[in-house]
Amino acid sequence: MGERHQKSIMNLVRILESYIETPSSFAENKKFLTSFSSQGSLARYKSDDFGVESMSLNTMKEECRFLPQGFFTLDVLRKSAKAALLVQKISSGVVKQKAKVPRDYKEQIKILEQEIMRLTGFNYELRTLCYQLATSKFTDVHEYYRKRIAEITLMTPK
Repeated sequence: MGERHQKSIMNLVRILESYIETPSSFAENKKFLTSFSSQGSLARYKSDDFGVESMSLNTMKEECRFLPQGFFTLDVLRKSAKAALLVQKISSGVVKQKAKVPRDYKEQIKILEQEIMRLTGFNYELRTLCYQLATSKFTDVHEYYRKRIAEITLMTPK
């Protein structure tokens, strides 16, 4: 059962990464767009088309242990997707802005856009590390991993 859940989680990671890169490609998939509003709704998301099955939140957290930083990795992607959805709604006019928008609201949009860029870079670094570990022949894999994960952790959103 664990292998099936892990495959489902990997598919979910790919979908979230794809959404963060190109949010408009999922504009019509309302079920998916509501799935990253909370950790629980993400765990309950099911899609035969994408190979994602529903599971309890506790099961999802347990099965994420194969990810570089466990469930935290998936949750960062979920939050990034949620931020990308908000930015997309605002920029496409789905969320109507009042005639007088408070300055901090505009600042919040700018902060969210910067966070998306930072998380995209964070995600890229993690994927690069996975690729390097899978394809390279290091003399001390554990030391290289510890060094790189420390560097990447500095990029982690606060």
